[in-house]
Amino acid sequence: DAQNTSKKPAAIKRLLDQLIEAVLSHYQAEEGILEQIEYPELDSHRSAHLESRDRLVEFISRAEKAEYTLETDQLEYLKNWLVNHMFVEDSGIRAYVSSTK
Repeated sequence: DAQNTSKKPAAIKRLLDQLIEAVLSHYQAEEGILEQIEYPELDSHRSAHLESRDRLVEFISRAEKAEYTLETDQLEYLKNWLVNHMFVEDSGIRAYVSSTK
């Protein structure tokens, strides 16, 4: 199938497992920092983390059922999700930190 980006289910599983581990570690560290700087939007940011974590877990569950053959649109979803978190959701943190200096 030309749309399959990989035919190596074990490698995809490993990558997705590493991704969820990295995301959860990032969220935990980020929330700790936000608590320290008394970020006023911490609760809503934490809610966004929970929502995106749940979506990522659902994504991985669907990948497991498909035996880890991911289509281009699925990888595009992952890319967009990561970019959105870094450049949209976290932009409020950057603005807050800049304004408190």
